[in-house]
Amino acid sequence: MGKIKTKDYTLKDGLRCNIAELTAEDAAEMVEYMKQVTGETDKLAYGPEEFTMTVEQETEFLESQVQSKHSVMIAARVEGKIVGCLGFQGSNRKRTEHTGIFGISVMKEYWGIGIGKLLLESLISFAEDTGVTKINLKVRTDNIQAIALYEKMGFQIEGRERWGIKIDGVYYDFYLMGLIVD
Repeated sequence: MGKIKTKDYTLKDGLRCNIAELTAEDAAEMVEYMKQVTGETDKLAYGPEEFTMTVEQETEFLESQVQSKHSVMIAARVEGKIVGCLGFQGSNRKRTEHTGIFGISVMKEYWGIGIGKLLLESLISFAEDTGVTKINLKVRTDNIQAIALYEKMGFQIEGRERWGIKIDGVYYDFYLMGLIVD
């Protein structure tokens, strides 16, 4: 039994979307997904040349996420294909096990139709079910659409990390955002 409830949804454009926890069996598909999505935007923490995981390494990583009480990898699938992913890394330390940080990505072709919101709703449900009471993230300050979604979901800006990332010689700041899960 997974840590999240597998659900099917109808997106804004009428497409059907399935949200489910990733397992080791999804490793090869995840490697292909990451190769594509890292090349579609510079808003992610790394680009396609920096994604070097093999299927074997991805298999081990996904297995470790399945085994971890405080971490989860969630996929959005349209027509059986991974089109979005959210990875939450929780803490295994007693003093901080109530918190964690996530990263999220959606294939460009599927932006703006509700996939990010569905992934976030699944993460919040996971948090409620597992006792996580604080969800954190970092987002580039110029990623206006993502910031709007996070704020709509209840996240608040808690700080700013100056020069958090450097792309092609240009520095970008991050907002540190958080959600208290009641």
